[in-house]
Amino acid sequence: MKLKKPTKGNLLAVGAFALLLSIGAGGAVGLGYYKTAVRAYERTNFKFTLPGGEVKPVVINMSGHGLPKQILQPDSIRLRSRSIVNTGDVPLPLMIAFDGIPGTLTVKSGGEVFDPETQLKVVRPGAKWRFDVYIHLPPEFREQEAVINGQMLVTHATDHTIMATVPISIFWGDT
Repeated sequence: MKLKKPTKGNLLAVGAFALLLSIGAGGAVGLGYYKTAVRAYERTNFKFTLPGGEVKPVVINMSGHGLPKQILQPDSIRLRSRSIVNTGDVPLPLMIAFDGIPGTLTVKSGGEVFDPETQLKVVRPGAKWRFDVYIHLPPEFREQEAVINGQMLVTHATDHTIMATVPISIFWGDT
């Protein structure tokens, strides 16, 4: 059997395929690195129990975020509740409010009924509530490098008593 001599077109096709394969593999490795090494520091988690659980302050250093986030979303923050647990004996109708944090704040919650208009969620005894808070800061705060001190208030929807206060500090660099 006689082997054919490779043509220029075949060599170009093989070379292009190898290049695309290398780019795809490099992209997969790069995205995996971003997800595990960088993105982990760009998301802030908090948790507490109700009624009367300990709430730790949330401290966010915006300059500690990775380069992709600083380029693509320099003014965006995501806070994730790991678990808000109702350890009491009665259902708690809860509402989320914010004080002292500028910009646009959005609360997103999956699962059972959550009203994004009123920020109302009823948490049954022994149940957990998980939600995400998206904060979009005005760009002038980044330019000023001012410290933002605010809080997230978890209130009882019926009598408006404060069930928990989550202090939130946002800063840039060594401020």
